Amino acid sequence: MRFEAKHSYFKRVARVTNNFVNICQTLAKRNQLRQCWEWQSQSLITDDAKAAASELSLEDLPVNLQAHFQSLEIPIAVDEKLWKSKRIVSNSVKYAVGDYFILDLVHAEQIPLFVKITLILQIRANWLLVGKLFTTVEFVSHLHSYHIRETDELLMFKPGDEVDFHALDMYSCDGKDLIKLIHRPFKDVHH
Repeated sequence: MRFEAKHSYFKRVARVTNNFVNICQTLAKRNQLRQCWEWQSQSLITDDAKAAASELSLEDLPVNLQAHFQSLEIPIAVDEKLWKSKRIVSNSVKYAVGDYFILDLVHAEQIPLFVKITLILQIRANWLLVGKLFTTVEFVSHLHSYHIRETDELLMFKPGDEVDFHALDMYSCDGKDLIKLIHRPFKDVHH
């Protein structure tokens, strides 16, 4: 193959980007990104969860958490072994104990409900995240943050059930617990 095929590609990229200030850099970067995209492996995003885990029994868990297991569709025996981890990577998303995630967006205003991961468990090759629910009290506009309040509700959910895969941090300011979002998450209401 001769240069003509690449030449038409570069002409099209130059026309589409409409950036003629540093055309060599633009074309080189776009070409490199395209090659990376074409050569990437299909195994880049895997369904396999990777974690370092330690063994645990159902009796070692708090009583209120044991009650959650009784409500699962799959019956769990008392002597069945569970695995506990501090962090996992599932579908290229990192989950760690202490991380905050947006679990759901409620009402027409799409107010976020946050969850803080307190425990990561594996039962029969299925990973479950256990967390405390945090409700949104208000949006503090001058800090561009959500004021949150902890509830007594314990939740159990699977990795990927959250609305947004970005882990968030909580900080305190003037006695308020706040979470700052760098982007606005949304939930598709048609699914």
